[in-house]
Amino acid sequence: MSGGLQYMGHTSRDWKFAREESQDDVKKLLDFFEKMQKINPDFFYDYDIDADNHVRYVFWANASSKGSYEDFGDCVTFDMTYGTKKFHMPLGVFVGVNHHLQSTIFFVALV
Repeated sequence: MSGGLQYMGHTSRDWKFAREESQDDVKKLLDFFEKMQKINPDFFYDYDIDADNHVRYVFWANASSKGSYEDFGDCVTFDMTYGTKKFHMPLGVFVGVNHHLQSTIFFVALV
């Protein structure tokens, strides 16, 4: 949007910091999920790692989303954003509609 990287206000130090931060993004995510599950045992998450130690998928749902699914899970839509994320893992969202005709998230996945 700015016409190229040369027009953006950054330094090589900024890029190095961004690379270092992104290397443990998955660990931070899984640590956060573990913390959430300790706070509320109804928080759900699951993940799988392949032979190369890369994450294959991550699924999660908080307690209120699970409750919403129990109440409004008669009709569920599934939407994915293909390959638009940093790690090329599409974000999938399972969505329904509550009794006020508002969209309600039931479950989220990175696959």
